[in-house]
Amino acid sequence: MPGIIRRARRAKRFPGSGGILGLTGRAETDIAPDGAVFVRGELWLAASRVSIARGEAIRVIDLHGITLEVEAVSRDASSAVDHHGPLK
Repeated sequence: MPGIIRRARRAKRFPGSGGILGLTGRAETDIAPDGAVFVRGELWLAASRVSIARGEAIRVIDLHGITLEVEAVSRDASSAVDHHGPLK
């Protein structure tokens, strides 16, 4: 069996947002409020309620279509992000 087929069968699937929530990655651009992040080997559109600088570590907190809502991974992240509703 070709290697690509074996890898595809072993790859984790994202049937919903549950497979990506909580994963960490890196901001590929400044996120203010929109930008791009690198998570699990893939480049994603991202949005955040607070500015995140390029290169900062991020955590996925929600998924809106093909855009990830992210927060900075730091001690202050939980107090800096408003978790009272979906990002609009």
